[in-house]
Amino acid sequence: MDLTSLTAVWWAVALLFITVLVTKISRARFTTVDLHRTTGQLPPLVNGVALLKLLPTLFNKGLPAMTNDLYVKYGSVFMVSSFGVKVTLLIGPEVTAHFFQGLESEISHGNLFEFTVPMFGEAVGYGRDTATRTEQMRFHIEALRPSRLRSHVYPMLQEVEGYFAKWGDEGIVDLKLEFEKLLMLISSRCLLGKEVRENMFDEVYTLFHEIEDNGVTLISFLFPYLPSPANRQRDRARIRLTQILSDVVNSRKNSGRVEEDTLQKLIDSKYKDGRPTTVEELVYSAIQLS
Repeated sequence: MDLTSLTAVWWAVALLFITVLVTKISRARFTTVDLHRTTGQLPPLVNGVALLKLLPTLFNKGLPAMTNDLYVKYGSVFMVSSFGVKVTLLIGPEVTAHFFQGLESEISHGNLFEFTVPMFGEAVGYGRDTATRTEQMRFHIEALRPSRLRSHVYPMLQEVEGYFAKWGDEGIVDLKLEFEKLLMLISSRCLLGKEVRENMFDEVYTLFHEIEDNGVTLISFLFPYLPSPANRQRDRARIRLTQILSDVVNSRKNSGRVEEDTLQKLIDSKYKDGRPTTVEELVYSAIQLS
């Protein structure tokens, strides 16, 4: 690979991780906040007619454009009420410190993330009590420690170089879709393991897309258990993906085979009382992290 190609690859990788970081930060700003306790008054509320007036912007320009219009009009903190659900939005550097450092008595997610339960299952995340969820987060942090991730740098580089080596000298691509696939290639190799990467990547990639595309919609957010077509497709994809990853976990446990990937770190994790993680917890944790 010549210098120009290598530079292009690293620019692509940088753009990929910046995109992921911005996405995560943007999603993190959507939360419910009880500012009444700290300021004595609630932030501006957007509902009814005011919300209806924003529908053309939402449909024609998308959610970011609509949110920006609200930010310009109402400032960094405001509430949106729709279908009985109130969500407080924090936008801008002047309020992010409150989001990340605020006390639990001031900031609460409430049931905002209830829609993630049918996506990832009841064994992990917001399907469990706070104490168990905190321990599971400890598993994730331990498995993704920088010292552990350093061992995956070369495999990541191999995936990036191999992926872009298939590109021609010119052409038109959808960068969003291409980077999504590249990120999933890296994730399947370093997180889910070589069994998935080498033998069943295409199916797993499709299933992840079906879970995300059908699990993060307006209907699934407001009514996560409604038997709508999208929710049913989400559930079918989760069940099939669970079956695939359960087979991988059981195969390792039964054979005693140990791999150097994040899934193995989760398999080796134990709760404070000494209880090992179950197959169901392992599978849904892997889905969460991917």
